[in-house]
Amino acid sequence: MQKEKGQSLVIVGFAMVVLLLFAMFAVDISYAYVQRRQMQNAADAAALAGARELAIAQGSAPEERMSSGQLYSIILDWAQRNQAQTVQALYIRPDETTFAINAGDGSPVPDPDRAAGVYVKSCTNFPTFFSRFIGLGMMSMCAEAEAGFAAAREVRGLAPLAVLYSDFQVGDEYSLFAGNYKHATARWGWLGLDCAFPSKCSPDADSLKYWMENGYQGYVSRNSNYMADPGMKESVLMQADVGQVLLLPVFDRIYQFTTDEECNKDSPRYDPDYCANACKGDYPNVVCAYTSNNTLKGQYYYHIITFAAFKVTNVGQHQLDGEFVSYIVDGTWTNPTPWDKGVVVMRLTERDKPTVTPAGYSPAPTNTPEPTSTPATTPDVIFDDGDTAICEYEPHWQTVCGTVQLPPGQTARLQISWYVVHPDDVPYQETQYIDYGLVQNGSRFCVQVWWPGIRPQDEVVENHIGGMLLDAQTGNPIMSRGASLDYYWYPWFCPAPTPGPTATPTRTPTPSGPTPTPTPTATPCLTPNAPTSLTGNRSGQNVYLSWNAPAGPPVTQYNIYWATSQNGTYGFLTSTTGTAYSYKTTSGRWYYVKAANGCGTGPESNKVYVPPK
Repeated sequence: MQKEKGQSLVIVGFAMVVLLLFAMFAVDISYAYVQRRQMQNAADAAALAGARELAIAQGSAPEERMSSGQLYSIILDWAQRNQAQTVQALYIRPDETTFAINAGDGSPVPDPDRAAGVYVKSCTNFPTFFSRFIGLGMMSMCAEAEAGFAAAREVRGLAPLAVLYSDFQVGDEYSLFAGNYKHATARWGWLGLDCAFPSKCSPDADSLKYWMENGYQGYVSRNSNYMADPGMKESVLMQADVGQVLLLPVFDRIYQFTTDEECNKDSPRYDPDYCANACKGDYPNVVCAYTSNNTLKGQYYYHIITFAAFKVTNVGQHQLDGEFVSYIVDGTWTNPTPWDKGVVVMRLTERDKPTVTPAGYSPAPTNTPEPTSTPATTPDVIFDDGDTAICEYEPHWQTVCGTVQLPPGQTARLQISWYVVHPDDVPYQETQYIDYGLVQNGSRFCVQVWWPGIRPQDEVVENHIGGMLLDAQTGNPIMSRGASLDYYWYPWFCPAPTPGPTATPTRTPTPSGPTPTPTPTATPCLTPNAPTSLTGNRSGQNVYLSWNAPAGPPVTQYNIYWATSQNGTYGFLTSTTGTAYSYKTTSGRWYYVKAANGCGTGPESNKVYVPPK
């Protein structure tokens, strides 16, 4: 019995030693993760501080900017505040390649086309408590972070004063004068920020004063149109204070609605030369927009394309003096555009980590544990594409894909919406809703939306796509704001359009319906053949067209084109799903038809001429 007790004591003693060793190592491992968290804080803070200073500096002329060495000092300071001992800093180009930010570099920070973000790696060495007894007296820990910035897609807190895009650059001194529309020559105007097109209303003085002092609390998106009172109201202008930064919407043109048939593109009286000048008067930024709605006649809508920040330096009797500055706001961002006027959104990003190491930098030992990922908790719809300018002249169905983000285990219903914003005489002006079905975290989706094409007479084409997650039981939204995506065309993106072939999409959408984790599959995608036997006849003021459906790949619609001469430039007339179409016109015109499906638009049919009445 005594012998057995002695054996038990040996076993217990050995077990105690093992447990003690585990406890000792647990203390060191816990402390290592504390250091890991500290280094992540250091990297995050330094990357955000560096990106902020870079974004602000890029709003100045190169000779007035801080140097790369000064930027490195700011990054180093924020990292050292969080106990980092060594710091690596890199610029991130728009294509996500990198180059070094070096201490002592006296050259100005790069332009936006060379640097759109900052990468930081922070490291520290720290002593161990118990691991030193086995020869490991010091450990190293590192963490990485990236922060980027881009033009704001939507902004809240705006003052209700719109300024003309071509009138200023960031860094310009500027004066806003109280006066009427003629005095302003369409360079600014008071916006009804709660009156987006097609609403008709006029901003009242009380609302304008409140927004001038406190900012409009709703969101205003670029590529939107707001009703306005042109010119300046002195009583509202005087609400600003010296030192205040006013966030301002920036417009490129003003639409004035008219009922003149000479501006109706479907009217035989349509006269593009008359319409190009009828609404301008003394104000070169005003563009006629035809409407058959008499209640909109004579109304002005400002087309908002980006945002600016105006720092007030003087409040005079009849004017505000100040300077346009770079400014960072909360919100969503879009891909960099030529419209950026200094108001940007900044955030930590999640690109692949750079591998470039600047000369002279000695990284910490490579025993750094990889950071652990945490499951996404915020419901979101993430489109594969960012806002995109496209030059596709032919109408076609366009495939849009993305990914759903939800807390693990949660199921929701995905709703996609889309509508053609401009021009106003093509199909799908009303919002179209697609109930995709039930989805989970990581679910992929693809849907088709209509791109109306670009005609020779168009001045802007826009398609707005939205995404929203709904509660699976109640159908109520579970996202604070819906996701959005814009495809758009303006004349400065590509030359004036002429009809031409459309690139064939290479991605086929997954079938509509609930699938937890659908995966798009690449399958052959064939455009239709040409319609055959197109004929045209007239009966009074009505033109009748008919044709035969082509054999081969399926057809989802037919696009009809017209011109005033057989070999002239053909413009898009309309789309239909049938093999016949009629409309009213007294003009003599040539016509042809193209068949289209989700893969693109096929070749043209034979041409026919219908003489005038």
